[in-house]
Order: sequence, then C-alpha cells, then structure tokens
Amino acid sequence: MVTKQRIADILVQPTGPQDLGAHKVRVRVTDGCLYAELTFEIQVILAGGYAVWQPAGTSDLFATRIKEAIVAAGRQAQVVADLAPFGDLSSLDGVFVAAGVYGNKHILLDSEVQKLVQYLAKGGKVYLEGGDTWYVDPYTPLHAYFKVTGVADGDQKLTATQVGLHFCNGLSFLPSSDYEVNNFLDRVNKLPGGIPVLGWNDTALHPSAVAYEDAAAKYRTIGAAVPFALLVDKGGNTADLMDRYLDFLEKGWPQCLSDLYCNDSRPCTKDTCGADKKCVNAPISDCVECTNDSHCKEAEACKGSGAVNDLICQEIPGARYDSTDTPKAIDTLPGNAVVTSSINVAGTSKVISASAKLYIAHSWKGDLAIKLEHGGKTAQLKLQDPTDKTLNAYVTYEFGVPANPPGGMAKFNNLSSTGEWKLTVTDTVPGFHAGNLLKWSLFLVTEDGWCGGGKSCDDGDVCTKDACYFDWCTHKPEDCTDVDGNGKPVLCTIDSCDPVAGCVHTPKSCDDFKPCTQNLCEPATGSCIYPQELNCISACTTHKDCGLYDYCDAVSGTCKPIPGQPFHSADPFPVAVPDSDPVWVKRRSTCTSRGAAPRMTSTRCTTSIRLPARARWACSTASSEAERGPFRSRTGSPATPVPWTTGSSSSPWSSARTTWIATMRTSAPWTRASPPGTAARCAPMLRSTAPTGSSAMGRNCATPRPAARPASPPSLPTASRAPRISATRPTTSWCTRPPTRSAATASGARGSRRATRSRAAWSAK
Repeated sequence: MVTKQRIADILVQPTGPQDLGAHKVRVRVTDGCLYAELTFEIQVILAGGYAVWQPAGTSDLFATRIKEAIVAAGRQAQVVADLAPFGDLSSLDGVFVAAGVYGNKHILLDSEVQKLVQYLAKGGKVYLEGGDTWYVDPYTPLHAYFKVTGVADGDQKLTATQVGLHFCNGLSFLPSSDYEVNNFLDRVNKLPGGIPVLGWNDTALHPSAVAYEDAAAKYRTIGAAVPFALLVDKGGNTADLMDRYLDFLEKGWPQCLSDLYCNDSRPCTKDTCGADKKCVNAPISDCVECTNDSHCKEAEACKGSGAVNDLICQEIPGARYDSTDTPKAIDTLPGNAVVTSSINVAGTSKVISASAKLYIAHSWKGDLAIKLEHGGKTAQLKLQDPTDKTLNAYVTYEFGVPANPPGGMAKFNNLSSTGEWKLTVTDTVPGFHAGNLLKWSLFLVTEDGWCGGGKSCDDGDVCTKDACYFDWCTHKPEDCTDVDGNGKPVLCTIDSCDPVAGCVHTPKSCDDFKPCTQNLCEPATGSCIYPQELNCISACTTHKDCGLYDYCDAVSGTCKPIPGQPFHSADPFPVAVPDSDPVWVKRRSTCTSRGAAPRMTSTRCTTSIRLPARARWACSTASSEAERGPFRSRTGSPATPVPWTTGSSSSPWSSARTTWIATMRTSAPWTRASPPGTAARCAPMLRSTAPTGSSAMGRNCATPRPAARPASPPSLPTASRAPRISATRPTTSWCTRPPTRSAATASGARGSRRATRSRAAWSAK
C-alpha cells in the first residue's frame, strides 16, 4: 500500500461587509472511486468598527437591532457569538453587549468579565444592556465600570414611555409589547458620576440608561436596563438615538444646544449650556442631596418635588418640639413589641398643619406599624408591609413622605395644639426583628405663626430675613456677608448686623505695630500681610526691623540704606531649604542683569543631577572659554546635594546675560535617559571641540562619541583645575551607555504579510 501526502493552501480574500462572519469550507479528494472529505470553518472579522456581541442563550433580535442602528449611523458593525477572535479588543472602536432579558438572557461568565474589564481599563468603550443584568444577576467587577445600580426587579411588562435625557434630550420611544424583549426588566438608578440619558416616563422618571466617562482612564460606558430592541419610534427614531450613543462613546460629552441638554439629574446643581456649547453643572450652595432624613439636619426632611431624583434636604415648617423619653427598645424582650412616646405642648394656638419626624432603627421596616394620637384623633402614619425588607424608618410624615393611608396628619388641623401628642410604634411580627425608637420631633404650624392669606411676617427686626415658608413665618438671621461687584465675598471686612443700621462691614485690622512694615489685608485670602517699606529709618536690633532696602547698623542701632542699585531674583520666594528632598536639589535662582555685570564675589551654584560617588563638579564664573575666572571644585556623594562657591571674577563681563553652569567631567560617553522632571544635562568636559569664545561647557551626552579622543583633557585657564573622575558608572546615574547593535539585529529578519490562510493536509491511499 502506497501513501502519498498532498498539501494545498486556501486563500481567503474578503472584499466587503457581505463576507463578514463564519464560512464553512469542505475539501474532497478522490481517486475516481474512493474519496475523503475535510470540513472546517473560517471566521472573517472586522479589522475595526464595532463588535455587537450576541452571547449564548440570547435571541439574535437584540444584536441585530443594535447592528442595524450602528450601520444606519454610518459606522461598521459585526454581530459575533464570541469575542475571542478579536484578541484584546484594542482593534475595535467599541463593544456592544446584548445580554437579553428574563427567559432569553445570558449571565456573564468570569472569563468574559475579565476580557471586558481589561479592555475598559485601557480606555475601551462598552455598551451593556440587560433586563436582569443589574439587579437579578450576580454583581461582577465589570459592573463597577457602569454607574448603574439595581433597585428592584421590574414588572412583567414595561408600559412607560422612554424619554431622552441630557444629550438624548428631545427623543421619546414607546416600549414594544413583545415578551421576547420586554419581560421583567430591572429597575435601576444612577450612581455618582453617572448621567441618565434615557428614563421611564412615570412619576419618578426612573433612569433606564446611564452614561459615564472616566476622565483619568479615558474609558466610556453606557449601561441600559431597557434593550435597544424594545424601543419603538415615537418622538424620535432609534437611528438618531444610536448616533448620539456613538458620538458619546467616540468623543465624550457632546456640545449642548440648550440647558435641557445639560440636565445631570442631580438636584443640587444648576445646569446650564455655556457660550462655548459645553455643559456647566455648578453646585448650588446649601443644597444637600438625600435618600432619607438621616442625611439631613434635625430641622430638615428629605423631600422631593416629583422631578428627576430631586430628593433634597428641606426645612420643616413650624415650631419644633422634641421627645424627652427616648430612646426606647422595640421587640428586644418579650412584651416590648409595642412602645409609646409622648410630647406635651403648652399653649392654646390652633393647629394649621403638623409633621412628625421619626428616627427608628429596625432590621425589617415592613414589620412596623406607626400611629400618632392627639385631641381624640388618631393618624395612621404607617401600616404593616411584609414585602418591605428595607432597614430603618428615618422619615418625616407628611412633609417629607405621605402617610399610609395618605392625609392622616390632616386630622389634627384646627385642633388646639395644647396637650399630649402620643406616638405608638408596633412590631407586628414580634420575636424576629428588633429595633429602637431613637427619638422623634413634632413640628406644628399654628395660627399665631401662620402667614396664609397674605399675612405679613415682618417682625420689625432689621437683622432678620422675614419670609412666608409653607404658610409659616420664618425669621432667619440676615446674611451680612460683604460682596464685591462680581458677587464674590470680601474677606477683608468684619461683617456684623447692627440693630439700628443693619449690616455693617468694618475693615479688618492688620496692625502689627512695627514702623517699617505696611499693614495690609490680602483680598484673596483675608490674611494679614506685612511687606517691608522700601526705606524706613527707625531704631532696630536686627535687619528684620528695617525696610526692604535698609540694614540695621549695629553701632548706631538704627536702620540705614544699603548702598548701590538693587537687583532682584525672578524666582518666587520664600523657598524651602534644602527643598525638602535629601536626594535631588531642584531649585536654582538666576539673577539677570542688563548691561555690564557687576563683580560677583560670593555666588552659589547648585545642580539638579544626582551626584555619583567621587564625582567632581566645577562652577564656571565666565560666559565664554576665554573669560573663565578662578573656580573651586569639591567631591560629592550621590545622596547629598552639593553647593559650590566660586571665587571672584578677574574682570567684569560685557555680556547681556550671566549664566552659571555646572558640568561633570567624565571619560565615558553616555546617552541620556533622564528621569521625569529632570532638566539637567550630562555633559562630558571634552572642551577640545568647543571653539574659543563659545559658551558651550561640553558636549551633550546624546552626541556620538568622537572617532579619536584627545590624549589628555585640555588645560583649563585656572590654577584651581578640577581633576577628572574615573570612568566608573554609578548605578544611580540616569545616563546609560548606548546599546551595542548585534550582527543579527543589523542584518534584520525578512518577513512578509500574507492574506489569511488555512492549510489543509490529507493523505491519499
């Protein structure tokens, strides 16, 4: 029997989008009688564009609708069942993940999560939608990249209109009734930093899609609980929505067209579209976002007005009365499942409205039933609700939240406020979950403080700000903060309120009782500053007692002018010494004079290079080779900043600028690999290459090594020459030798780019 082997190359050359996807190839070999077959698959994928991932277990409807919208927006897209062919995903413009809905979904696997997390960590762009992904399915590390949190499992069928928010403003969509895409969708909310771009059009307007951009890592995400395939065109079309999604993923937050485009769904920001078409979300002072009363002050309640997530702390109207018999334990022992607490109010004024603020800690709030009694009336504030698994009851009935049933507190209207107000808290399932009635407060708007019907709230005090707040007169202290023409606070005044004159702004006193200083207040900080007078003649004991250009004469004990013309450093002072850094010296002060430079007698020179062991450094006092004056050098250590002091120059210079340069002498060539923030140069002192009169102090370390090095360094024009150091390279130096190019590297390696091939081999008998 003879066996022969045949080898063939199959060349795949896709020409357009129609060739994307999986292609099955079948090869048959025959001798005219018998035959053998080989079947395999070739996957053609995009080199860029967007991958729409349709995971196992989901209908192709989700991914197909997304792909069609991406293509309609003018981008390339491909539906894939596996992301593995794309490697680390870096070749893609972004990834869309369609995880499906209940009964038609995919739960993300650890390997899939890791791949997407690594992609996002490198600045990737990911859209993730799933009806169970945010609340029902397990939390994964991928969720942290989406500023979305699950709130509850949704109803079986979503009927609410979907409304565009922020950069999707102006769009609206009806939900499809098809259970394949609309089945128990999670209710979600945004996390800090996330911006809702699609929301449910009900009384709470829950967000259903949230966008987020990480400015540091440069990744962008959109997390959605409502599938794209669910959206049916109404006041917008899905192609426009996808175009806005892609614009955000590719470029970040887009330009705004109006203030509505800038709604960040945060109640404590003022959202405006600036002149540069960029959104400005300025914080509102004294505004606190909240989810319950625990985030608010004792006289405030967490209250909303029905807009998007607008729960903020608001002042509770009325006179406040606090409990004095609390705290009290609830269901911690047999027989204490029912607790009561009373507040007694004096006075005979008629009640206009009442509110009760409660602080109840409990591990299963649904077990609690709460009621308030006064004047023969009972208001049921809360009924038992076994489905309510949440913790604690930090609420205000009914200013912050409605009673259950609503309107219970209205039963006390028109009653006298006088007498006992009795609160009863009952744990309806004793023996299981315990808690504490920590405290509670009663707020009463009564007839004597009522301002309804146009009643004036003026109390005749110029130091109070009178207002009618929820039919209750308030008299807050007048804000006497001094402001300038731009509305910014003036920090150099002492602000107070005079009972007769009103607000008074007294200039801040900054007198230090020293004759040679100016007593000033810094407007930017409100701090007192004491700059020295230029010339000040007075008694003194130290130079500090004198003016800026004066000195303290030790003989006479008085300040006298310093002779000569002053020159100033351009550097800001004060400067820390030795710069709080034991390894690097980073500061250098340069004095620049115009015209003839004066004779320098004691100049200090420092370097920002880490000194190698036994290195010698020189400070030149001249601006050219011919004018070098005497100098000294000193041996330094790597860990110690080394100052250098020069001798006096032999002649004044006529150059327009004086520069002090520190140079290291070495016999070895180095290439530069300076650490970040290092501005120094590694300059071997081979001065034979520098022409006379040149200001060059040596050649740059990146310059190629000369073909022939001088037998010995040229003599320096000074009797105090700095000896050359050895060629030993310190391990801490930031100069490194140029790499030696190997013969293999020099010759190179040939390669060629070929189209994707699949090699098939078989045997013929």
